Amino acid sequence: MKKSSGLGGAGDRDDKAKAGKGYECAKCPERHPYLQSKCEKPYPNFDKQKCDACFEHGHEFQDCKGKNGNPCDLCGHGDHRKNKCSVVLGGRVPDNLSVNLLNQFTPKFREKYLAAQATPAINNPTSPTSSSQDLAVIKSPPTSPRSSQSGLQSLVKGAGALVLGEVGDLMAARRRKWAEAEKKMPKRQNVQPQSSKTEIIKANFFEITIDPRVKLCKYSITLGSTNEKDSDSSDTMTTKDGEKAQAEQKDKRKLKRETKRFLIEGLLKENPPPHKYWATDYDSIIVSKGPLYEKSTLSIDQVTQTHHYRTGRGKDSKKVIVESHVTYLGEINLQGLKNHVEKRAEFDNTSDVLKSLNIISWKTINGEGFQGGRIGNRFYPLSMVDSNEAKRETPLYRIRDGFFSSMRPGDGSLLLNVNTVTSAFFSPINLQTWMKKQWSAQPDNKVFRSKLKNVRVTFDLHYPSRIWTICGLGPRDTLGTTFEDKKDDNKKKSVFTYLRNTYREYQWTDKDQNACCINVGSQGREIWYPATQLTIVDWQIVREKMQDDYSAQMLKKGEKRPQQNKNSIRDVMGHLGLEATSFYQSFGLKPSLNLVELSPSTLGPPKLLFNDTKDQKTATINNGAWNLAEQTSFLKRGVACTSLNVINLTGKAGLEDSINIILKEMARYSLADRNIAIIVSQPGVSPSPPHLPKPSSQDVFNQGYREECRKLFNKTFLSLNQDPSKIPFMLVVLPKRDIPLYSEIKRWGDCEVGIPTVCITNDKLKKVGGDATLRANICLKINSKLKGVSHKITGSGIATSGGERGKSSGARKNTMIIGGDVTHPKEGHQNSCPSMAGIVATDQDDSSCYLGSARLQKGKEEHIVDLEGMIKERVIAWYNRTKEDPTLKVASWKGRVPTHLLFYRDGVSESQYGMVLDEEKDQILDGCRQAFEEVKKDFKNNKFKKGEKWMPKLTLLVVTKRHHARFFPYKELQKNEAGDKKIDFSLTSGKVIDTKVVDPTHRDFYLQSHHSGLGTARSGHYVVLYDDNNYALLELQQITNNLCYTSSRATKAVSVCIPARYADLLCDRLRCYMKPALDGLLNNDKDEGKPVDYSKQTTSPQRKSSTRLSVSAPADTSEDLSYIKAHEEDIRVWKAHGKTSVTRKNPWSAALDKCMFYV
Repeated sequence: MKKSSGLGGAGDRDDKAKAGKGYECAKCPERHPYLQSKCEKPYPNFDKQKCDACFEHGHEFQDCKGKNGNPCDLCGHGDHRKNKCSVVLGGRVPDNLSVNLLNQFTPKFREKYLAAQATPAINNPTSPTSSSQDLAVIKSPPTSPRSSQSGLQSLVKGAGALVLGEVGDLMAARRRKWAEAEKKMPKRQNVQPQSSKTEIIKANFFEITIDPRVKLCKYSITLGSTNEKDSDSSDTMTTKDGEKAQAEQKDKRKLKRETKRFLIEGLLKENPPPHKYWATDYDSIIVSKGPLYEKSTLSIDQVTQTHHYRTGRGKDSKKVIVESHVTYLGEINLQGLKNHVEKRAEFDNTSDVLKSLNIISWKTINGEGFQGGRIGNRFYPLSMVDSNEAKRETPLYRIRDGFFSSMRPGDGSLLLNVNTVTSAFFSPINLQTWMKKQWSAQPDNKVFRSKLKNVRVTFDLHYPSRIWTICGLGPRDTLGTTFEDKKDDNKKKSVFTYLRNTYREYQWTDKDQNACCINVGSQGREIWYPATQLTIVDWQIVREKMQDDYSAQMLKKGEKRPQQNKNSIRDVMGHLGLEATSFYQSFGLKPSLNLVELSPSTLGPPKLLFNDTKDQKTATINNGAWNLAEQTSFLKRGVACTSLNVINLTGKAGLEDSINIILKEMARYSLADRNIAIIVSQPGVSPSPPHLPKPSSQDVFNQGYREECRKLFNKTFLSLNQDPSKIPFMLVVLPKRDIPLYSEIKRWGDCEVGIPTVCITNDKLKKVGGDATLRANICLKINSKLKGVSHKITGSGIATSGGERGKSSGARKNTMIIGGDVTHPKEGHQNSCPSMAGIVATDQDDSSCYLGSARLQKGKEEHIVDLEGMIKERVIAWYNRTKEDPTLKVASWKGRVPTHLLFYRDGVSESQYGMVLDEEKDQILDGCRQAFEEVKKDFKNNKFKKGEKWMPKLTLLVVTKRHHARFFPYKELQKNEAGDKKIDFSLTSGKVIDTKVVDPTHRDFYLQSHHSGLGTARSGHYVVLYDDNNYALLELQQITNNLCYTSSRATKAVSVCIPARYADLLCDRLRCYMKPALDGLLNNDKDEGKPVDYSKQTTSPQRKSSTRLSVSAPADTSEDLSYIKAHEEDIRVWKAHGKTSVTRKNPWSAALDKCMFYV
């Protein structure tokens, strides 16, 4: 062994360096003229590292006999000390540590870190024999049923063990930690019966009785390797560069669901169970009443071989043996689930048991006899498809009805939730035809992939054709696209020539020769086909936003009245086995054949006040709405409007009369003087209609569209000859409803010139003279842009449980109300486009003004990464408001900061409650601590007592709108007011449902705060995650309902409470800013907008290190950080032209910080 002296063998290396050999480095394969401690390269992965002292493999620095000194206390390496660690900056373990950084630790220090982060449940898995609640043991199946090349599935032993796959140890620890956090949620209180609970309604749930005596066994399916060479059939063209990639990616490719289903069907046909009482998802799981096969349940992890055959590939190929097997995972714990819904005992395995029961409920739907489409937990019977669908003009998309179903734990019983759904699917037509309908000319590959990447197609000339997945579009047609034919001495051939020679029986035409060339292989393994010979596979759901006309069709088709919904659910009961003689009983389940009946409580609307005069009158509310035209003023006037500036993008004159009508209405509401100047601008200098930039399609930008719009708007704005700081808002007249143009107007107004904008189409503008409601609503929006307040709630009538007189909404006195949300790039773009997070918060007690903060963060990261920093901004804004408003001046610092926080978190699924609690709750409190430090620095007039602290009490709720619970009137049809007609009404506003269909343990409720004139009303679902304010559930229901009446842009109660709705609107605005990036159309090779290279940074700027040590979201690696920072600095999206501040995080102009510009 080599001897060394000094830190990390520096002495020995000094001698070698002097001899001209350079310094040896454990990071690099070759010597270099500087010490290892000066080397900027990262350490190799922990399993490939050399010792920092002797540079040998097999041990690490702390175990080296030739070491001199101690290793770094953080990472374990020996070439530096703790305070100079390049892996973990700052001399302490950060709040978030990425997997890439963790893997640079030495092996033993990596294990030490993971052990410290893991919960006791990870360190000490519960054994099957010691479980206190499980009567049976269920082991989690692998995420993918496909095995490794050997055909054997490797599973972690032990009932409580984690299945660790590609996500790694740290991700598993995070999820376990979130599960532990979820257990700390407030428990359901016994709901006190209310006198108003006299009405009976129905819900789209069926009660399921559980018989725990029935033994249900669960198995995982492992599809083995065929050991057959994975060559393509003779009709495919693979480029030479793709051969190596093909070999490397062979074992990484995921089986297509059609292939997986085909193989599992073959497995079960050739290895039929001896009974019919089993169900499978044809993906990874089989559920059986008793053993699936004889002697297959002798022990957990018992493997039963189920070899079967599949057809080979190529002509004259023989059948191939597939060495598959099923593995016994354990018995499904029906008794534990029954105890859970009846609130007899805690049960941690609910989701796993429910997944198994969902497979049972889909026994018929997953069966071979079902005709239609299956997408996740939705199914679309072919009988629901319009019989005339194929006869109409071929559309891009087909709008179809279907159903959602899911087993859920209810308050007292197991429930089956069934709901109607409407979805859009790609038309199963020729691909070239589809492309011509979508684009007038051939798009570039980025635009093409934004629409069609991962869409499945078949090749028309090969029957039966395998299903291919679209990867991209070639730059040339089939005649111009060439490849080297391996079967013909690597001769270069065009795709068209090859196919014409292969399929001689087909009459090839110029249409095929000039067709677009489609890559159905992968990047680096291109397989080319002409678009004219590809057909889109049916039942592929569209997950992206569609053009306006298709969106309108979908909304219209989905507008089903309550009675229509109930009738549709009755029609589908047979598919779900909800019949008198059902397969459910065989599995220990007995479903009711009637919808659940409930008794809701009804909350009355609050009183709305539009002025503070002595003769103040409250607004008349009818069905959750009020007529703003009846009001003569708003509650509070904002900044003065000294001129009405209008940007006219219609290219037409003659708007003055309509604009004068708007000004007259503004004067009526005291928003402006009737005689102020109206300044109307025409785009361009020519009197001819202006040329508005046009995007390449209705919903996808071309790369230069934003810059063209910016130049046009700037030129138009200059013609106003106005100082931007003197313009309180701008009225923008659009030629028509145009989403891309609207996005550009909002981005330019918010980020470029810092002026709020109110947009109106030319058609709407023409109607203002005869529509008083339209005029009033325009003024409502203008008032919010002028920082005015339209109305307030008065007389909530809530007697708070804390005994303290609350604010008008019913919340505790001195409460900051907050809303938060996250919006994401589309699937496949998360590694190149960040997600966007935003929060809004009131700036004073009893305020309805919600100011915002926003950040970019790692793509598809579900929790808000820099919530701490944004909360700090909002608390400081509250404090600053007390300094600026003379009516709010108080003597003590305690009156200048909020005492309570009420946070409504939007955009969270029920599986993420623990994530929000673990990742966001402490950030909220840490943000308050940081803000308090700033307050102490500023508040000089008051000396703080030693040790004096401030921390507001927090109540945190999750708001969900995308759920499938629906509520119907008990009577099928009701008479109208005149009594001469029966109408299919939805429930009236103010209904609260907090029994039967809610979770048996969580504090949650459904609130239908609005009146729905279209379709069936969708209630908001509210779940309490944390409540330091000790609100009673009735209090939270009333407060939430009151907040739904405080919108600054609507004259009715909204469907979700305002803070959550505003956070959603802010995120919509952020999507306007980021639209080119979201569409995948930014070209970062251009100089313009190209950001600074941050690739050498290794820590995230989004959150500061904290003394808290937690298994949190991995900090962005250097690669991840570079693309986030790149977008933050890109003047085409987040950072506006001319903005040089390096500390400002929010993308909009600072002039809008005190304005609700986003509503």
